Amino acid sequence: MKMYDYFENYLKKDIYPFHMPGNKRVGELNRFDFTEVEGLDNLYHPNGIIQQSLHRIKSLYQTKESFILVNGSTVGLLTAITSATVKGDSILVARNCHKAVYNGIELWDLSPTYLMPENIFGFCGSIDPVAVENALEKDKSITACVITSPTYEGVVSDVEGIAKVCHRHNVTLIVDEAHGSHFNFSDYFPCSAINLGADIVVQSTHKTLTSLTGTGLLHICTDRVDVDLVKKRLQMFQTSSPNYTMMASVDNCICDVIENGEKLFADYEKRLENFYEKCRNLKNIQIYKGENAFDFDRGKLIISVLGTNITGTQLQSILREDFRIETEMASSHYVVAMTSIMDTDKGFERLINALWGIDKRLVKQSKIDDTENCSFPYIKPKTSLKAYDAENIAGEEVALKNSVGRISKEYIYAYPPGIPIVAPGEEITQEIAQKVTEMMSMGVNVASDSNKLPIVTVCAIDTGDKMG
Repeated sequence: MKMYDYFENYLKKDIYPFHMPGNKRVGELNRFDFTEVEGLDNLYHPNGIIQQSLHRIKSLYQTKESFILVNGSTVGLLTAITSATVKGDSILVARNCHKAVYNGIELWDLSPTYLMPENIFGFCGSIDPVAVENALEKDKSITACVITSPTYEGVVSDVEGIAKVCHRHNVTLIVDEAHGSHFNFSDYFPCSAINLGADIVVQSTHKTLTSLTGTGLLHICTDRVDVDLVKKRLQMFQTSSPNYTMMASVDNCICDVIENGEKLFADYEKRLENFYEKCRNLKNIQIYKGENAFDFDRGKLIISVLGTNITGTQLQSILREDFRIETEMASSHYVVAMTSIMDTDKGFERLINALWGIDKRLVKQSKIDDTENCSFPYIKPKTSLKAYDAENIAGEEVALKNSVGRISKEYIYAYPPGIPIVAPGEEITQEIAQKVTEMMSMGVNVASDSNKLPIVTVCAIDTGDKMG
């Protein structure tokens, strides 16, 4: 039985709640705001309706075990990292991983080695299995590897090749597939890391499927993973009072895919193909279609105004103010429009018409494929301290322009997507300071932990006081 149907039946029993939550389920938004009372199961010790839902998820995704997340992919990544490593271990990490991965590194006092993604069209591209091989050959102490595939822009890496490399070196592969929970359900999209040898895969079902914001899934895909340890860590990081409405939304999402997925994804594919075809002859706006990537999620619409007289942030504002279209994020020269099976023909037509209208206004200023001046902010870091150690050093605030050569005590990142440009313990170089200044000047939302940019918090030591 679906959770939703079970809850409806429970409400019909007219049981009065002398228990939390305090809203007593009064009001439409609170109808399913249950707690772990008799008959409603327990997320961490399931033997009823939640267990049935987990079986559906496991069967649908074909995993060893699957877990519902109600604190987002963030808690899934923290769980995965701390399950696959021991405190103080060495870990291999794609530099374009989400801030949650960096938080796991800091929390677990790990020593990271970074894999730099390719620069494709001014954003993060694939991770090369050869780079993974070289890193693991160089440092035999690495116990886990974390990559993001697909990226925020939909670029997919050769997960199968990376998994083979990792397993030859007895390294656990964790894939942040937050933006790829829909991959399993249509050959139109790339193959999921679940089926390509990854050991742990974390997905956000709210990003590209239909569950409520903040929900997701953690999948165990191989026997290399200690299931009991994952359960323990998940209970450590995730709330002990999981929201039943959120869990029901995941279950509804899964049931909808099981019952109606074939038609939903067929219609979705047609809408996407129609979009790409109708935007094929735009003169000034360029639609990225996966060029130079290992693979690409065509459900991510990357709309570039590179080489024109406006920036990506200006394009986002025009779409919002003139056409009532809100996009997912804006960078210096492009916007990301996220789509899903729930988009409509009307919505796509509005976007197509808007892009044609805007395209006529634009003026070319340089070659449209010139990416030399793109604001690609991800630079191989100069690590002076572990993030864990930087946390325990006194800090001082300085202007960004005066921070060059100093060791950062905080994260600086564009949000979205929440990928650090600099992390605690890393040196702020002239190039990084210039990139951050440039991005801010172009209207990109650059944030820091202290939220005081262009003032940054640095360690009250100089770069001569380095680790090891």
